[in-house]
Amino acid sequence: MEIVKIISVTGEKAEKRGREKYNKVITSENEEYFFTDEELFKFGIFSGSQFEKQVWEEKLEEADVYRAYRKGINIAVFKRNTRAEIYSKLTSKGVMAQAAESALELMEENGYINDEKYTESYIKSQMDGKSFKTSGIIKQELLRKGVSEDIIEKVFKEKYDCLKEDGVEKIKKFINYKYYKLINGSSMDYNDIIKIKRALYAKGYDSEDINRAINEIWGDREELD
Repeated sequence: MEIVKIISVTGEKAEKRGREKYNKVITSENEEYFFTDEELFKFGIFSGSQFEKQVWEEKLEEADVYRAYRKGINIAVFKRNTRAEIYSKLTSKGVMAQAAESALELMEENGYINDEKYTESYIKSQMDGKSFKTSGIIKQELLRKGVSEDIIEKVFKEKYDCLKEDGVEKIKKFINYKYYKLINGSSMDYNDIIKIKRALYAKGYDSEDINRAINEIWGDREELD
């Protein structure tokens, strides 16, 4: 049975990484590792400790996951993110893929990550706010954030009541909010109409709804494609 013994734990020569201080741990295999005071206590690593090789390797893996978990919490607390976004940020900070995945599972279990709640909140903010985006655009944005299509469709279905407003009416609200001074002035021209249309196309609105809304706002004008 192969045994790994902790030869020394040298706190006085600890390395500083970011805001934390890491103690140098040297094993009987003449390998160096670094742990915080908290990690030494948590994983029972002290000078003179002995572990079976497999147990030691498991402790190293647990330490990697624990560090990834703490980094993930810091990310989640600072700003709400999707699971995929936190995974990307962890791996960009040097966290190994397996450790990142394990950390994300722990974060989900403890309520730090919930893509369904994130999706509900995101939809509400976009539909109730002043972005005037269509559901199609919002779905695309959520997909780019890494939310699964199943979750997106589930939330949209359950929250359908807040999305069933007629497209034409929503366009009219957008125009009246965004271009109030322009549409109530006397200098409205063809180029202004084109500008408004382009803004609406970018938000995912249907061309037929756009033309209907514009004609309803300005009366019986010639339809501009």
